[in-house]
Amino acid sequence: MTIKNIITVLTIFLSGFCYAGTSTKVDFNFDWKFSKPAGFVPQDTLFLSPDIKWEDVCLPHDWSISEGYTKTQTAGSNGFLSGGVGIYMKNFLTSDDMNGKKVFIHFEGVYNNSKVWINGHMLGFRPNGYVGFEYELTQYLKPKGSMNTITVCVDRRAYADSRWYVGAGIYRNVSLILRNELYILQTEYSLPHHR
Repeated sequence: MTIKNIITVLTIFLSGFCYAGTSTKVDFNFDWKFSKPAGFVPQDTLFLSPDIKWEDVCLPHDWSISEGYTKTQTAGSNGFLSGGVGIYMKNFLTSDDMNGKKVFIHFEGVYNNSKVWINGHMLGFRPNGYVGFEYELTQYLKPKGSMNTITVCVDRRAYADSRWYVGAGIYRNVSLILRNELYILQTEYSLPHHR
């Protein structure tokens, strides 16, 4: 066996170890709360009134569809559906699985102008709605067994921003991603699932 063949076999063998078990994807679509409080104005700091009324939702969720059609909205870019500002909230425990891992939240699609917080810390702002994105949660997680709160504010007040109806809310899947301390970021793309 030549040196070239040995190096090739060794590289293939070792690359299997590098990829195996580098990340775990956890379905995060269940047990969300949703509210569309009248007059709420999103800001960089998060203050939610204790008077907000929440409804239970599972993701993906488009609040405009559930509110129905209205003649006061335009048909060209909104399909006679309302926009506004919606807030999503989810509580979850820090689990044993997260120990020694980097923890990320991955959104496949939020339309649009989303701000995301964990335990009161703003993670970021995304103006567009078609591109998936993720934030690292690790440094903001509470100790094992403690409750954490993810909050997402979606600002869909700008109506004429598309030539067709685009949705309002977290309209695609959300996952928690648990990665090893050292990992290779995978390139992703989104396509409808065909069965």
